[in-house]
Amino acid sequence: MVVEFKNRYDYIQYPETNEFEKQEYNEQTEIEFPDYDTAKAYSDEWIEIWQEYLDEQT
Repeated sequence: MVVEFKNRYDYIQYPETNEFEKQEYNEQTEIEFPDYDTAKAYSDEWIEIWQEYLDEQT
């Protein structure tokens, strides 16, 4: 399973020029499971946790 996070941005200052440049980070985490059932259970749990988080935000 691959979990992709929202892109985030940071600014990097170059010492030679003292100028800032916007840097984009695309982060993801890969998780291996021994079988489909384990992966499905893990995925369902993440979906439930995320839905609870979203419900708290409203």
